[in-house]
Amino acid sequence: MVIAGLIFILLLASILGGVPVVIGLGLIGSFWILISGNNPLAIISAYYEGINSFVQLAVPFFILAGDLMSKARITEKLINFSKLFVGRIRGGMAHTTILTSMFFAGLTGAGVSDVSALGPIFVPALEKEHYTREWSSALIACSAIIGPTIPPSIIAVLYGSVTQTSIGGMLLACFLPGVLLGLAFMVTVRLMRNRHHLPDDREYIKRHEVPGIVRNSLIALLMPVIMLGGIICGLFTATEAAAVGVFYALFAGLFILRAIKVRDVLDSLGATAITAADMYLLMASGAIITWMMARTGVPAQLTELLMGISSSPNFIFAVAVLLILFLGMFMDNAVAMILVAPIMTPIARTVGIPELQFGAVMVVALNIGLITPPFGMCLFASAQVSKVKFEKMLPYVWPFLTAALVVLVIMILFPEICLFLPRIGGFL
Repeated sequence: MVIAGLIFILLLASILGGVPVVIGLGLIGSFWILISGNNPLAIISAYYEGINSFVQLAVPFFILAGDLMSKARITEKLINFSKLFVGRIRGGMAHTTILTSMFFAGLTGAGVSDVSALGPIFVPALEKEHYTREWSSALIACSAIIGPTIPPSIIAVLYGSVTQTSIGGMLLACFLPGVLLGLAFMVTVRLMRNRHHLPDDREYIKRHEVPGIVRNSLIALLMPVIMLGGIICGLFTATEAAAVGVFYALFAGLFILRAIKVRDVLDSLGATAITAADMYLLMASGAIITWMMARTGVPAQLTELLMGISSSPNFIFAVAVLLILFLGMFMDNAVAMILVAPIMTPIARTVGIPELQFGAVMVVALNIGLITPPFGMCLFASAQVSKVKFEKMLPYVWPFLTAALVVLVIMILFPEICLFLPRIGGFL
């Protein structure tokens, strides 16, 4: 336990000192291996084993598929498609923002990417309907956490990879919680309408525009349907589903929508290589820390400590969620997942918590960290895109943050929200 505490202290100190997380993790793990008398070659072995996994190939494929679809300029199409469903409701543009984030989530799987893509479009649109820029910025930031929850969720793939849990099962386990987040945010908008004097706007689509909107939007939305449908039907694994998503995105962008050029494909490949390399370096560096903690018996010691206090699954959930929410406030999702998941998942197994439920709760909790002050990454990204002061948008964040925490509690109390689709898909 002392070693685990030292790891967190040293890592936090390195982050505050401006040292890149990848280097901090690698140096801490490598230094321990050297001073503990282990063979220095163990450093190379730990790095290699951290990324020597077929399932981890899903990461670059999901990133590439999402980037290709983004370059196909489908955002406007998804916005109009969302208006068909919620535009006529009071507060139509706010509801459209949330629903578009839900649709966009099936294509990108990353929160900050959603803010960057949707913020420049929705901030002016919301202002046009007389929403304040600060409120609009808060809405866009909070809606963006739906992206890393609804499949394809990169953080869910990462959890499956570091804990040897079925990635296909994890993707399905996160789907309904992501939808529930979107619905909770819509209810929040409805409750905030009178208190914050939100506009009573409605968005209408002309009848003759409907067929074209549906056709163009369904071309994009078929990608996550094909991937998830193939996983549920047992046609392919999660990694194969990600590869199928890339081929579909290429075909749709080049030949159906005709919105992607060869230059766009090359740009996407380059951007994917950089992002995936960052992720793999994190996983490799995190593997050294995992190897070190396994050798020193940290998971077993922590299990003994927590079980000595209480063996209740709800208590274990509470400890895990509080730890994840704390780390998520100032640490990147991937880093927090790599550090916490290998330690807490064996404890969850010990007390009988289903791995897929525990994993889905961890994913949602880490995503909530993206909008938790003072260091929520989506909050800073949205403030920058919207050109508002960070502190002025915070009063409008709290209602959405509360709604997200309520969803998290519901996921813990009602496991079937996470387990229903994996059970249908044959993962349980």
